[in-house]
Amino acid sequence: MPDFARELKTVSPSKLVEMVLNKRNERVTPESVTMWFKRHPLVEEQLRKELVEGMPTEKQETDTTIFQNGNFQQIRSVKEWMTYMSAVRRIKDKTLAQLVMGLRQVCTGNFSTLKINFVQEGKWCLKHPDRLNYDDALEFISLLRAHKIDVYGYAKTLKSFLLSKGIVEASKLMVGKPRGFARYKDLFVSRDKLDRMLDWVFSAHGKEAYAIDCLMFTKAFRINAVVKADVKNMSEEGRITLFEKGLERKYGEEGKAVTKKPDAKLWKLLLEIKGARASGKLFSLDADDMAKINLEAVKRFCPEVLAKYGHINSNHFWRHMFAQHMLRLTNWHTAKVAALGNWTEQALKESYGEPPEDIVQHWTEEHTLEHAVVIA
Repeated sequence: MPDFARELKTVSPSKLVEMVLNKRNERVTPESVTMWFKRHPLVEEQLRKELVEGMPTEKQETDTTIFQNGNFQQIRSVKEWMTYMSAVRRIKDKTLAQLVMGLRQVCTGNFSTLKINFVQEGKWCLKHPDRLNYDDALEFISLLRAHKIDVYGYAKTLKSFLLSKGIVEASKLMVGKPRGFARYKDLFVSRDKLDRMLDWVFSAHGKEAYAIDCLMFTKAFRINAVVKADVKNMSEEGRITLFEKGLERKYGEEGKAVTKKPDAKLWKLLLEIKGARASGKLFSLDADDMAKINLEAVKRFCPEVLAKYGHINSNHFWRHMFAQHMLRLTNWHTAKVAALGNWTEQALKESYGEPPEDIVQHWTEEHTLEHAVVIA
């Protein structure tokens, strides 16, 4: 009954009767609803506190209990947003949980890991999500900027949440790019070092680790796609199909199917790993296993990378190297490399590399259009 009341934004027995009929296919009377509330007076009192004209007003004090575990997700506006993101946008549970946590941080103004609490500083007050509005979003984003906190994730969350509530002004929120975006754009390691890294991975950690890194480096597969490879998706023609990340509503639960043909040496190795199996995971190693192996390889053969960039995603390192080396191999043909690596051309240029200025200057001299001027 409380859930129905919150969804309808009323404790009216006549309206709740219709809700029970629609949701539970049970016919009850308004009198029975009234009696239910009489038997649960504390619940009714709490609901009436929450449901003043359907939602908390600006004059109501936000009850801190709504931020306790489980309660926040049951608030009407949050629950409707979560339902939309899950059912329509098909956001994965882990990502959805992160979004809800971000919204909760907005409403409480508390960043415990950063030891920042806007409410205690007197710069913010607890916000009930039902009455969070566009002006609140602008104020909160300004506070983040003043404290040099990356606004990207919070702006994205606020925009999505407010739009789900029908606040069209939220479309004006500029999400932009996360801090550190394109930070690794110029990350490059010579082919000689990469080859020595792969040789070491093979000798120190065996054929599985080596094959996984080769699939990322030579075919631009992502680590999560590789470690989930199934032997049933290896064809007799020497091709392997992996499932890359992609919108579930477009590609289904598995993701985007991408088929590549490894070179003869790598394919032979994959067949050895497969053995006589007709189905099941191709590799026994997971992403965490590979991250440790690849980080050690980076430390051994190109420590200058860590010195310059600090933390790197040691698995994604190989996909990044595919982009950098394939760009040079194709004479910086960004459209071709984007297609080969399953990027958009814009994403490739923004995050993985694009023709440097000296190459562009060379092209301007190499490729020219001329017209013979007719002199009278």
